Amino acid sequence: MNTPSDIKQAVLSYLGGVGPTAGRIFGIRDFNAQVMMNAYAASDRDGLRPALDALVEAGILGRISATEYCVTARGTRIVAGKERVSEPWCDVAAGNG
Repeated sequence: MNTPSDIKQAVLSYLGGVGPTAGRIFGIRDFNAQVMMNAYAASDRDGLRPALDALVEAGILGRISATEYCVTARGTRIVAGKERVSEPWCDVAAGNG
């Protein structure tokens, strides 16, 4: 069973693999297709929302809508190790800018 913490780490790995760009928008389908492809149990899938909520709370993702998220400037720095990134519009929309 994957815990929300495990899923959060999988999301961060996925973002690192696709090259996080501040302001890039991801839909819930992106996370389901890439991060959850090996999670077969309903309880594993139920952990995706809390994992995404935790990433929003940490300022790594901004919530655009109920099903869309964007990588924040802080998220880009954390995932890619960059020190300075300009703030995109989604950081403002997410209350992070």
